[in-house]
Amino acid sequence: MPRSGMRRHRLWMTLAIAVLVVDVIAGILVTRRQTLFHAEISQSYLVLLQLQAILSSLQDMETGQRGYLLTGDHDFLEPYLRGRRQLDGQIDQALRTSRNNPEHYQNLLKLRAAASTRTITLEENLNIFEAEGLDPARAHVRLGYGKREMDSVRALIGGLIRDERNRLDSRLHRASHYSQFMLISLLGGAVAVVLLLIWCFVLLTRELKGRAERTRDLERRVEERTRRLTEVNQELEAFCYSVSHDLRAPLRSISGFSEALLEDLGPRLEEQECDYLRRVVAASKRMGVLIDDLLNLSRVSREEVRKDELDLSAEAQAVAEECRRGGEYDGVAVEIQPQLTAKGDRRLIRIALVNLIDNAFKFTRPVEAPRIQVSQVAEQNGERIFCVTDNGVGFDMEYVHKLFSPFQRLHRPQDFEGTGIGLAIVRRVVQRHGGRVWAESIPGQGTRMYFTLPKEDSIHAG
Repeated sequence: MPRSGMRRHRLWMTLAIAVLVVDVIAGILVTRRQTLFHAEISQSYLVLLQLQAILSSLQDMETGQRGYLLTGDHDFLEPYLRGRRQLDGQIDQALRTSRNNPEHYQNLLKLRAAASTRTITLEENLNIFEAEGLDPARAHVRLGYGKREMDSVRALIGGLIRDERNRLDSRLHRASHYSQFMLISLLGGAVAVVLLLIWCFVLLTRELKGRAERTRDLERRVEERTRRLTEVNQELEAFCYSVSHDLRAPLRSISGFSEALLEDLGPRLEEQECDYLRRVVAASKRMGVLIDDLLNLSRVSREEVRKDELDLSAEAQAVAEECRRGGEYDGVAVEIQPQLTAKGDRRLIRIALVNLIDNAFKFTRPVEAPRIQVSQVAEQNGERIFCVTDNGVGFDMEYVHKLFSPFQRLHRPQDFEGTGIGLAIVRRVVQRHGGRVWAESIPGQGTRMYFTLPKEDSIHAG
């Protein structure tokens, strides 16, 4: 994804997240504000209920007194007594509810005084009835004190109810408008977030399509370059094989004629001239070995890999015996683990074993008690790990990265012969079998050469 596209996509995503955060914060504020509105509305309903209860208690007291005065039956006093018990508590509760509203609180204090006056008058009427009889009590009622007191109470309660209803209407109106406003705001924010996310999705899809197209184009170019590189490598390998093959005959002639000159004219030549001829023969032979190694490297790179069931123990044993035929390595102890098996090309694996085991023999020459081991050290992830171990001269691990490259030597030619191609051949063979090769060594203590081969059919053809 280009930087500009990525930056633009991040910008839109950041904007969408910011709008979403604002929407969430607004939702939290709306919830809190709505809670306050509901509390205020609930308080108004509670105040109205309390005022209705106070009025109902006073009316019960009047009704009870009237029934008792008319009948003289104490049962009719029950509403009076009940209202009398409840009235003071109802007024106190209303005062506690309205303590945050000074005006309403003052009007409730006036109501409590008026209710107290009305209660006293009702008690006086009952006391006169019980002490003097019905007629004096009726005469006291006809004076009109009770009616004026009750009218005053009704007026106070009516005013309080009217004020509270106006307050309730105002609160309901504000809550409704606020809810509508915030609903529109929240819906608008949600719609904005959805639209921004859709736009981000469109941008992301567009960028992904562009990336996929660029990836496909890159893959096509890589495939084309790989094809060209493969062709070039094949041509180069064919050229090297041809050149190496064509060089063998001239080198053989040079070596043969030089040896013939030494044999026929040696007694008549000076020592320096004979030395020159011997050097030509030695150089020709070294060149021949190098050409053979180059041909082997080219051959293992080009030939098709077969899939055979291999007895590595038998192959390693045969290679070790070949290395000992000259008698130079008779004192080397060779230990080969029995029943080593793998799947691969028998001929190519044989070439790899020849190079590994021959190296082990070669680098143990300076050791007093040379020892070589061929074994399997592990089996994991569908592959078997084999190891060729020797107690030879070893090498410095600082240079291990050069070990498997062509023409790389870690020891002087005068100390150990070789062309520097053998381990490159080993790596090529193992890689073509889908394996890996690496080495561990300590100078003066020996070397462990590891390589892996597959258990199943996971062999590369190239």
